[in-house]
Amino acid sequence: MSAGSSARETSPEQSGASPNETMPSTPTLSPTSSPSSGVKPTRPEFLVDHALPNNPLTSIDIPPGSDMGAFETQPLLSEEYVAADQTSNWTWRKLGVEVLGLVYKSVPVMTASGFQNVNSLLAVMVLGHIGTKALAAFTLASMISSLTALSPLLGFLTALDTLCSQAATGAEYPGMPGIYLQRCLLFAGCFMIPVATLWWNIETVLLYIGQDPEIAAMAAYYQRFQILLIISGVTFEAVKKFLIAQGRLKEISAIQIVGTTLGWSFFYLTVINPTTTLGFVGVPVALALSYNLNTILTWLWFTQVVRQRPGWTGFTWSAFRGWPQIAYLAFPGALSVSAEVVAFDLLTLAMSYLGPVALAAQSIIMTILQGGYLLFTGVGVVVGNEVGNHLGAAATYRARQSALVGLVAVFCGAVVLSLVLFGGRHQWGLWFNPDPKVNVVVAMVIPLVCIVYLLQSINLVAAGILRGQGRQRIGAVVNLVSYYAVAVPAGFVMIYFLRWGFVSLWFAVVLAVLCSTLGALAVVLQSDWHNEVNRCQARLADDSRMATMVATGA
Repeated sequence: MSAGSSARETSPEQSGASPNETMPSTPTLSPTSSPSSGVKPTRPEFLVDHALPNNPLTSIDIPPGSDMGAFETQPLLSEEYVAADQTSNWTWRKLGVEVLGLVYKSVPVMTASGFQNVNSLLAVMVLGHIGTKALAAFTLASMISSLTALSPLLGFLTALDTLCSQAATGAEYPGMPGIYLQRCLLFAGCFMIPVATLWWNIETVLLYIGQDPEIAAMAAYYQRFQILLIISGVTFEAVKKFLIAQGRLKEISAIQIVGTTLGWSFFYLTVINPTTTLGFVGVPVALALSYNLNTILTWLWFTQVVRQRPGWTGFTWSAFRGWPQIAYLAFPGALSVSAEVVAFDLLTLAMSYLGPVALAAQSIIMTILQGGYLLFTGVGVVVGNEVGNHLGAAATYRARQSALVGLVAVFCGAVVLSLVLFGGRHQWGLWFNPDPKVNVVVAMVIPLVCIVYLLQSINLVAAGILRGQGRQRIGAVVNLVSYYAVAVPAGFVMIYFLRWGFVSLWFAVVLAVLCSTLGALAVVLQSDWHNEVNRCQARLADDSRMATMVATGA
């Protein structure tokens, strides 16, 4: 459609609406639309299909001569949608529909996360057969990565769980989700500069804290290649959150599955094949190439296949504004994620002083634990996104129902997974490392891991709900208290006074996860959902006003 041309009216029969419903005019958004083109970006029918099926979001045509320009839009909620939300009540039919909808949306995300976790499993298996020292160095390098960069950066990206999900259904300016994505990537990029410098010189730090010189040298060499991995990984995760907020769960999950599957060939080329192997450092190179492949495939799909790009109007200078709001959500998110991850990393560090067998067993246990975490996190992402979508659409009761159904459903799934894990506790260790001593230690800790699964399933979904609400600060406080005011003192007592040895550290983890789960669950159950809607609408109104002013040069 040429600039300035009028939008074509769509009849109720053509759109699938009932004859009594009046459908507003919807301008077409071309890939090259800009403020000067006169074409107004609008939310496509896609959001109606995938985000809120009963919420016909439209946009208001701007009267000729308006000073606000072509980008001023305002979401409209149908009276039927609002009335249906306000009269919503629990029935078995609605509960079944809600559960089926959650499963339908969660399965692609969990499947993609499971495929992604195969990369970690391959890394541990390959390095475990190279040697115990190689596996120990990998564990130490992975601990450094998560401690200094991965957990803070993933915490920064939790701001997108709040901002993009709410903006997708409630922002007046249609490009707000894309602006939030650009802000978070720039914010994370600034953080990576000092981190990369630290990683390049990490061997000195490892020797200072008393690590074995040979393992420290191997871990430091490995860590330099991790710089490529962290940049590509964080970029893809940010883009994935942006697309999930638009309702593109199946598409981005399919891309991730295809990219990850193709990426397994990189392990063969860089680690297994004797002709092309890079040896020990082939693992981070393969992981980085796999993430880069996912990012490239996503970019090709988004630019070459997708005609309507909801939430994206191109690069804007608004990305350099509004950073205080990003920091307000990002830093508590980073603190919340880091508090938990650092506690587990300290556990890994403590294991390193117990010898290579304990450290190798810890690596296997953490890999198994990570697999369950990815599944539960997938459900948490979907539930948190649903909550954010409903809050953006001012659907108070639907937000509450999505939260409660998500908590119950994920716990049922965790029960099944824990039973499977417990039943094979004497075989898991042998799959990763042939050393029988390592297998004995793994089998001894698996029952505690099952308990952590049950608790953490609820905890991760509750954390997703809090992110959907924009309450990362509460999650940070709960995790800090649980892990450092409760678990650390308890672990100290069990190690030095009760002398329970290796298992005592995992008892401390169970206690920490229990406290964190109870705290997060209590906050979610006592949420004032009407107040959350008001906070969401106020934030979106301010951000949309700023973005509109930048787009129109006001």
